Amino acid sequence: MKRRVDPPLDTSKVWAATVLQRFPFSVLELDGLRRALSHMLPLALPLGSATFAQLADDDEIAAAGFAPNSPAESIVSLTTAFMGSSAEMDESGKLLESAWDQAFCNLWMKLLKLAGITTVEFNRSIVMDSLDGSTRADPMLWTGNRLCAKFEERRQFLQDAQEKLEEKLVNLEPRFYGPVPWIIGVALAGQEMAAWAMIRGSQTPSQVLVGPLKLTSMRDKFTCLHFSINLLRVALTLKDVASSSFVDRPRPFRTLPPAFYGAADQIERTLWLDNGMAIKEICPWTLHVSEGFTTMEFVRKAYGLQAEGIVPGEPMLMRDRYRVTMKAVECEPPVCTEVELLSAVLWILRGLEKLHEAGLVHRDVRWENVARSGGGYVLIDLETVWEAGGEPECSLLVWGEETLVGDKYMEESDLYLVGKMMYVVEKLSPAAQEFQSRLLGYEFASARTAIENLIALQN
Repeated sequence: MKRRVDPPLDTSKVWAATVLQRFPFSVLELDGLRRALSHMLPLALPLGSATFAQLADDDEIAAAGFAPNSPAESIVSLTTAFMGSSAEMDESGKLLESAWDQAFCNLWMKLLKLAGITTVEFNRSIVMDSLDGSTRADPMLWTGNRLCAKFEERRQFLQDAQEKLEEKLVNLEPRFYGPVPWIIGVALAGQEMAAWAMIRGSQTPSQVLVGPLKLTSMRDKFTCLHFSINLLRVALTLKDVASSSFVDRPRPFRTLPPAFYGAADQIERTLWLDNGMAIKEICPWTLHVSEGFTTMEFVRKAYGLQAEGIVPGEPMLMRDRYRVTMKAVECEPPVCTEVELLSAVLWILRGLEKLHEAGLVHRDVRWENVARSGGGYVLIDLETVWEAGGEPECSLLVWGEETLVGDKYMEESDLYLVGKMMYVVEKLSPAAQEFQSRLLGYEFASARTAIENLIALQN
């Protein structure tokens, strides 16, 4: 009789809460800051067994705190992905950004969420790239209203990144620093990373805190991860520093947790929202396309309509990373009354009308993909658009057995999904119920016909 072996418990929450502890010494001076960033972690950093085997011969790294086969599964996946990656390079020799994100952005979001910490916040600052005119979002780490660390990514050389960070940080007014004399600057340039202490008003080069590190080296990857977690701990330690002299910062920006989807959950979607601007990224784009979600041709056509009821945006492709910068959208909860519902549906139908006139269908019409814009509503998430009448190669969660017409997704399929959205209001008038029934019954030949009937209903 075989003995039953229970799977190990995921102790990620315990690991995060144990490790993310404040330092018992001051980090205000550079000596204390350096000591903190190189300090031993309270628990070994977990790795999958395959990656740990690659480090087994390095006694110094093993002694510094890695553990194989840890049950802290959600953290193992991030640390192993970074340590175990082969540091693949694109044609220009730059480290793939997804590997870098595992060590900082994704790891920080995971740890802060697991530990339930809200006093430390990670977000991004949207800036324009002077080289190609594209937008990018450089990470920032805050403790309360105080900027603790700022990143500079995608520079060709570390010296260029250092100079850019100094330009932004050293000359800030004293009120931005408060009683802390430094802000940490972190840079990624190709395969290298480094960090400095930017001293307010200093006329001398910034003090090196870590690096330069070669992220093709296993040893340097370990140092990078170690530094990343201790940087979070430094931000926690600063929480107790008097903050009355810190300048208030605008707080509309938020980074949503990444979403994974596709046949094997290998496609990652990230979204950053900032004062009416939104940046969405999908990677790898080739997998998104190969699984039948859309094509770059369809997406550019949809965003290029610049039509009422459709969010305006500027899609672009950088290697295998898709990015679209969208204008003024404001996410809101679903509507609550029939009047609000019919108003929103009218805007949605107007957007669908323009898509259908262009020979496209949205295919993912639901409240999560509708946003406020100005005084109306717009359809967002156009990364599932396809030509009308096609047999879909993918299946979306919002679809039901009656979504397709035969085996094809037609314009009427979009209208059917609008009918399903109307269930958000429980008690509709008889006239509204009749309109919904016609949407669900494929009785409208086009979005224009549905619009005309809805306007008549409203009047």
